[in-house]
Amino acid sequence: MLVAASVAAALLAIANRRRARHLRRSLGLGGFGPDARLVAADSAQLGAITLGSTDLGLVARPDQVVRLAEGTYIPVEHKPRATRLYRSHLLELGVQLMLVEEHFGRRPPFGLVVLAGGVARRIPFERSLEAAVSDAAERMRWHLARGAAPGRRWLGNKCRACAFFDHCLADGNDAEGLLN
Repeated sequence: MLVAASVAAALLAIANRRRARHLRRSLGLGGFGPDARLVAADSAQLGAITLGSTDLGLVARPDQVVRLAEGTYIPVEHKPRATRLYRSHLLELGVQLMLVEEHFGRRPPFGLVVLAGGVARRIPFERSLEAAVSDAAERMRWHLARGAAPGRRWLGNKCRACAFFDHCLADGNDAEGLLN
């Protein structure tokens, strides 16, 4: 009986490891290694982490944050419908990288964007990405300060779906009726 219980426990452990490996790969996390740990997740029991900085004037909520064996934290952003990277994905991940550095006190060497089909793209955290994020944030602040809509390419279904939609154009910036 003891032998049967030991065999059953060993088989269960093997099955759990296989399931965990499969889940890691499907989430685009297969390349992190077995010692990496998921420390925050937007859609899991772990709960999401909202990162913010008054110094940077930025806030972000990564879909996942992974802690590597050496103690580095890596933000992971999932774009399950996207088949390629867009500039907006890079800027969003750039904000997350900047905030992860400030929050955890250690500069992440890269972040991860996981596209459709679990295709993971490793994005190096370079100064040029930081500069692009700072430039985009400054342009957004400029538009907000002037109450000006950023232009046609920002408006449409995605704009209507945004949580800030009711506040963003509440002052009549949609004079051309672009959103109706």
